Amino acid sequence: MDNRLGRLGRLLCVAILVGCGADNGGSDGTGSGPSALPTPIGTGARAATATGDGAPAAGQTTAAQGDPVSGAAGSAAALPPADGTEAATTETMGAAGSAAVEPVTQDPAASSPASGPADGDPSAPLVSIPGLDCGPGAPALGLGGANFQIGGRDLRLNYGCKNAGAHMTFILNLHGTMPTEDLKLYQVPYFSAHNYVDSHNLIVVSPKSVVAQWTNGDGGVDEPHLLEIVDWVYANFSDFQITSMWVAGHSWGAMYAKRFVCNAAIADKVRGVVAQAGGGNNPACIDRISHIHTIGENDMGGVLPDQSAAAAAHGCDAVISGPEMVGNNRHRWHANCDPGWVHSDYLMLGKGHIDNIDAEVVQSIVEEIKSTE
Repeated sequence: MDNRLGRLGRLLCVAILVGCGADNGGSDGTGSGPSALPTPIGTGARAATATGDGAPAAGQTTAAQGDPVSGAAGSAAALPPADGTEAATTETMGAAGSAAVEPVTQDPAASSPASGPADGDPSAPLVSIPGLDCGPGAPALGLGGANFQIGGRDLRLNYGCKNAGAHMTFILNLHGTMPTEDLKLYQVPYFSAHNYVDSHNLIVVSPKSVVAQWTNGDGGVDEPHLLEIVDWVYANFSDFQITSMWVAGHSWGAMYAKRFVCNAAIADKVRGVVAQAGGGNNPACIDRISHIHTIGENDMGGVLPDQSAAAAAHGCDAVISGPEMVGNNRHRWHANCDPGWVHSDYLMLGKGHIDNIDAEVVQSIVEEIKSTE
């Protein structure tokens, strides 16, 4: 096995919420224009299966967050208080528990293309990015290897096999704290929305920060990179009709996602946030943003945000709770919202902070996202 597999055996848990000083990411950054079409990572008929280890470029550094391997097994994850403040916490990567890196099993039904007017003009060609096949692709070591670059930085890009004119939803999928460069794409199997790019008409981009945490000590380069990705997606998938944009994130990535969705530069595009195990606060712009939140039952210190006021303002019913989903999950939500809105909370039974979200929950979230369009 290669070095990545050996390191993967040691890094079985994802480091989260490591306080590293003040967050340098602002909420009013401006995006650069669309970049020239980059060259995909890897070669062959299916470039989406290629793996990019993606060491930081010259001048970019990875924050030293201590030794994530030498910590005690099973250290408790600490989330921020319910008021949304980001307390400085440390979680070590222990030897116990491997759910964060289990291989993704693709649901065959999830990859079956839908049909109908929303899938575009059947007489038109499939929309294609040169050198990168459409569809969910294949995971690498269960973590989803990089298969593309935008702005010279590695990321994972998956898009549905659809004709020109298809109605597509763009999901920007952000990882949590991860000091190890080639493990930052753990977010791909953690929130496996890429498995639904064909069945639910999605474009999913999973990028990597230049440091362990988005915008924390990055020299001001991460947020402009994300804005560049947004511009690139809208420019290079212009043959699609992108009906909405959502920002998803896990842990620190969830907390940052709840700030990034309020960025004025994307206000005309973004419709909602999917915050996974990332604090009990709502986005500051919750009056114009839908909010879906997940938390594991065993995520110590984890809380679900109170969305009651925002949900009521968007015409939703009062919150209800109970075993509405089969399997090892529980779902409570503010239902029957006005068209274009969704406010949902998922409490996942038996799950900890880093356990991959079950396919039935991912599919439910994707369907809720699509219901707003």
